[in-house]
Amino acid sequence: MATIVTRSGKGSALTHNEVDANFNNLNNDKLETSAAYVHPTGAGNNHIPTGGSADQVLTYASSGTAAWADAGGAFAASTVTVTGDVTLTAGQSGNLIRVTASSTKTINLPATATGLFYVFSSESAEDMYIKPNGSNSIDGNAGVKLNLTAGASGIISCGTAGTNWSTVGITRNMIVHRATTFYNSASPGANPTRLTGTYTPTLGTQILICVGSATSGAPYGSANTGTYRSAGSGGQSYGEKFISSPASSYAYGIAGGGNVVGPSSASKDKTTTAGGITATQGAEGTTEGSGNTSGLAGGTCSGGTVNFTGGTGGAGGNSNITGGGGGAATRAGNGGTGNGSNNTATFGGGTGGNNASTSAVGAAATARNNSTYDIPYSTSETYLAGSAQPNASSSNNPGTSPLGHGAGPKTLVNFGSISFTIADNSALLVGGTRGANYGGYSKPGIGGYVTFVEFI
Repeated sequence: MATIVTRSGKGSALTHNEVDANFNNLNNDKLETSAAYVHPTGAGNNHIPTGGSADQVLTYASSGTAAWADAGGAFAASTVTVTGDVTLTAGQSGNLIRVTASSTKTINLPATATGLFYVFSSESAEDMYIKPNGSNSIDGNAGVKLNLTAGASGIISCGTAGTNWSTVGITRNMIVHRATTFYNSASPGANPTRLTGTYTPTLGTQILICVGSATSGAPYGSANTGTYRSAGSGGQSYGEKFISSPASSYAYGIAGGGNVVGPSSASKDKTTTAGGITATQGAEGTTEGSGNTSGLAGGTCSGGTVNFTGGTGGAGGNSNITGGGGGAATRAGNGGTGNGSNNTATFGGGTGGNNASTSAVGAAATARNNSTYDIPYSTSETYLAGSAQPNASSSNNPGTSPLGHGAGPKTLVNFGSISFTIADNSALLVGGTRGANYGGYSKPGIGGYVTFVEFI
């Protein structure tokens, strides 16, 4: 700052020399304007950056440097509306995923990355499925899918590990969307009506096709051989095929049950078909009264990833024996053979190759055959045992009661307290039927079936 002598400060008039000194001092200390001013740079000297817009604030970019960014707003303020199958992106992280689809759809998550999260809200009346990307896990389980039930909401996020999705409010479900069984309930006869149709998968993801044959009837034996006693009929065959990339639809054709009084007509199609699998009805007895004492072979199967044969019916006729029905083939393997005991009881074959004896029914299988498709996260499978007719000389018609019949193909696949059913029809509690008993009782065959199991 320039030094200035003032009159008030001096207390008297300034001399000419003092006045000149004041001017010289001012001249020497003036700011020269011939060069432009240069603002200092570096941390603490930087200006507010250009740009920015309404609702933006300055945020940290680096030491001494700021950048414009959106101000924090309401949680999940942006919305993604889901009306069909969709794959979310990492750029949609933090958004509200509003589900309004009118039918079941699949929502695919992107690959896991630390910090991603999505808020789900369903306004649909249908269940939705949420799938991870590839082998990414959900709540620590690889390959698990989630069920976003109608009207439900929740959050899915990926933590610091960056490899696993965690959930709040959305339930993990078994990976089966639905299991649908078609059964031919037409009245058995020489040429019963064939059931045909087309199944269209809902999700188009993965499918297991299960096919079981029709069974033959068990006609009367000869009147002079144990008073019409005869052999049991064979059980249903079974084949399955798992398809990871299903077709848009599958045609099926299902045979009706075998004739009760003898062989089918030459025009009957004895096959049950779907997805390239063919399950064929087993051997048939001859016309009533002409013997029928040899146990009838069970159905056969081809075209599946696995193909199992129905159990053979027990022999009958001699010494007042009625043959028990053969057990059905299932995911546990071939059906068991039926049996009988002189004037005492008739025993049906079991599942999983468990044969009946002269004193006991064939047991229920306890586990699937290792060659069948290993359904992820299932805990067990429940199969049926053969049944007994306590008094083989009784002429009572058991109706729908499985007395002396082989075990049916109905199978429960369990996921803890949840299950789904293959061969889901009450008629399929029965496999091959027992032979005619004292007094002439005989039973017709049972129609074939196809079960489609869709996986999420």
